Amino acid sequence: MGTTASSEASIGQLQYLDSHLVDVEGVSCSEMTIRVATGRVLGKLQGFLVDPVAQQLKYLVVSTSSWFGELGGTKVLPFVSARVDAATRAIEVLANDFEVQSNRDSLSSFSADQLLHT
Repeated sequence: MGTTASSEASIGQLQYLDSHLVDVEGVSCSEMTIRVATGRVLGKLQGFLVDPVAQQLKYLVVSTSSWFGELGGTKVLPFVSARVDAATRAIEVLANDFEVQSNRDSLSSFSADQLLHT
């Protein structure tokens, strides 16, 4: 997961915001399902990585399903266009299966030791 612009913050410069602290349309984001546009489930939302200077959401921290490998794990998914489905408690990443499958090996693993809680 390389950065392409010098203005982008590295993961070390970002602040972690736990998903249970965020509500969308009156619904808690805690453990929301993350899925692609086809409906394939990628995992459960654990939190967000935010650039506090630019005040921008940069990444989703997701506890991934086994689709990302035999053991799954916690991954950092770059935030791209997404749609929140409050009724089903899901965030739909506007990507297709091919795009996610092609990039799954380049997604950063993420451990609790890397989190700076706010």
